[in-house]
Amino acid sequence: MRHATRTVSGLAANLLFAVAAVLVLRIVVMFFHPLAVADLGKAVVRLTAPLVLPLPIQPIRGFQGYTLDAAATVTVVVVLLAEWLLGLVHADN
Repeated sequence: MRHATRTVSGLAANLLFAVAAVLVLRIVVMFFHPLAVADLGKAVVRLTAPLVLPLPIQPIRGFQGYTLDAAATVTVVVVLLAEWLLGLVHADN
């Protein structure tokens, strides 16, 4: 049982880390306006939208065309916190 818990917690932590990495890609693409308006950038933003927590936080828009996706940024923090907690479970087993 201990081995199964360790395996599942390790896989879940790795999955959460991958989700955080994809969300960081979304944040970078949205931050740099030329990337966000390109076809690939639009696809990244569209495909990662379901991963962002539905928070009542508006994106922060700058005067030079950049956009900081605040909801995605908070989501990355929450996901990495959950990944860290799973890492603690993984280390205890």
